[in-house]
Amino acid sequence: MTMTWGAYVTGLLCSLFAYLYLRFTDPAYNADGNYTAPVLLFSFFIGLTSTITITSAVEAGVSTMCVTLSV
Repeated sequence: MTMTWGAYVTGLLCSLFAYLYLRFTDPAYNADGNYTAPVLLFSFFIGLTSTITITSAVEAGVSTMCVTLSV
C-alpha cells in the first residue's frame, strides 16, 4: 500500500515537472494551451507505471526473503 502511494506521488511530481516545463519554456505546439492536459496526464502515467514496475520487483524480493527466512 505504501509503495502504491509512493507511485502516485511520483506520478504527481512528474506532472508537476511537465507543467513547469510547459509554463516556462512555452513550446510552439502548446501556444494556445490545447496540449497542456494531455501532456500532464501522459507524464502522470509514465511516472506511475515506471514506479509501479520498480516497486513490483522490490515487493517480490521482500516476499522471497520472508519465505526463505521462515523455512
